[in-house]
Amino acid sequence: MSQRGVARLAAWVVVVGVVAAVWGVVVCAYGMTRTGSTVTAPVHVSSDDGSGLGRPEVHLDGVTVPEAWLAPGGGRAGVAAGSDGTLTIVADESTWYEQLLSRGDTLVYGIGLLVGALMLAPVLRWIGRGRAFAPGNARRISAVAATIAVAGTLAPILPDVAGQLVLRRLAVPAGNGDAFAFGLTIELVPTLVAVLVLAVAAAFSAGEQLERQAKAMADELAGLV
Repeated sequence: MSQRGVARLAAWVVVVGVVAAVWGVVVCAYGMTRTGSTVTAPVHVSSDDGSGLGRPEVHLDGVTVPEAWLAPGGGRAGVAAGSDGTLTIVADESTWYEQLLSRGDTLVYGIGLLVGALMLAPVLRWIGRGRAFAPGNARRISAVAATIAVAGTLAPILPDVAGQLVLRRLAVPAGNGDAFAFGLTIELVPTLVAVLVLAVAAAFSAGEQLERQAKAMADELAGLV
């Protein structure tokens, strides 16, 4: 790809980041304007609900499954301690912070994408100029890895918190409350991706060091001539 093409790619990366961040803000702002209306959020079903089925049943009016039962879906890939699946709770009379948190993952992902784009764009520009190992590129890539880890871990937790707040507001009776676990979904994929990006940053750091050594040798040879 030509230098101009890489420069355009860097610009588009930033544009995508800006659009994602703005979209996240708009989604959350719209949700906050719906205070008092219906809110939807995930809740985790306890793995120790006393059903003795290993996985609790979900009942649908008019639906019968012979010799089997319906169970909560696993939902997003990740870890939720004490949970045997995820359901969605729908409740009226929502608060502004329930609406905000239920949509908070969109905002966090958007801001994370913007931060990552702003870090990645200069790297792409240096690559377009033929200076992939320019000073600072390894640090910028490390910042991208940190952004992936933080945003990817924080984003899915916010809707979970919204679900817990809804349950608390509705004052679910103790007998029913035992069916729900206080689960915060911890995504594993972003952490793995961040580790891979850190490996790339380490390679760039080694390249930067080699480039500095080569420049120092060239300057030393030039001084001997």
